[in-house]
Amino acid sequence: MLQDLFAKLIEIVPELTFGQRKCLMGRLREGSPDLQVRELLEEGIKNCPHCDSDDVGGWGQSHGLSRYHCRRCGRTFNALTNTPLARLRLKDRWLDFAKGYVCVSC
Repeated sequence: MLQDLFAKLIEIVPELTFGQRKCLMGRLREGSPDLQVRELLEEGIKNCPHCDSDDVGGWGQSHGLSRYHCRRCGRTFNALTNTPLARLRLKDRWLDFAKGYVCVSC
């Protein structure tokens, strides 16, 4: 589904006005809060959180996060494994929580 939407977006880009292109570029630069959190978390993946081995490789994706596989212990993990964020929900609000301002009633 996303591939179809992306293809349509690429198709219509030449038809956008200057203002629309500028708006699109701004949105692409800022990204979503969820994407920013994922990028911050995943840039630190170097070792397996289970056995501390540095022999890890990619293992697909799940729930929007990259998964990794440890070749030493054979276990899989993501950037949240063994962290306080491991079972938190509402990923789109993590940056707001970290900054200390979230409307609890929303």
